[in-house]
Amino acid sequence: MKFITLFILLLISTICLASPKLVICFDGNCETRLNIKLSDDAWSDVENIFSDKIISDKQERQCIAKAFAIIEKDVFKTLSEKTSNELSPEQVHARMSNRDEASNSKTFISLLMDNHLSSRYYLRKTEKRSSWFGFNEHAIIIQSRSNAKTYAIDTTQDGFGKEPAITPYNKWKTAKSYTSLPKKTFELIIPPDTTFKNNDE
Repeated sequence: MKFITLFILLLISTICLASPKLVICFDGNCETRLNIKLSDDAWSDVENIFSDKIISDKQERQCIAKAFAIIEKDVFKTLSEKTSNELSPEQVHARMSNRDEASNSKTFISLLMDNHLSSRYYLRKTEKRSSWFGFNEHAIIIQSRSNAKTYAIDTTQDGFGKEPAITPYNKWKTAKSYTSLPKKTFELIIPPDTTFKNNDE
């Protein structure tokens, strides 16, 4: 009986520690999505970021930015390994469209909220603005539970694996971006049983 109890506790512990799966968007307009499992090391690093008591909205925004950088590097490392194009994680990321990045950002922040790591914000919507070159850019908008202030999470400005800018929404919305051209779309060569088409748009 004691052995069975220990086995059940071990099983529960293993399930709780298991890293989550994400659905990553690519193909330019999020037409194709790929199931990616976050590595155990990356997920442990993300959880450690939020392990200390968070006492302010600003502190949680900083934690969110750090977590995004870890998740992004890990996800695109796996995505690179799943392709037959021999592309590095940086090269795969560089070919994502702005809309792809916005969709993936929504997935990242939802992951943090669903796992009760980020608890001081609501996820509001995806917002867009125009760049100097006339192209729309997208960001994820979050809203503080304590004071209703809104912030834009923009992963397109700082490069691969970097902490995204999280700025007050009005400041982000009214600023003109210097992004030059939209990133080129491309077709990844991946096993067919790992992808599915997005049929809800």
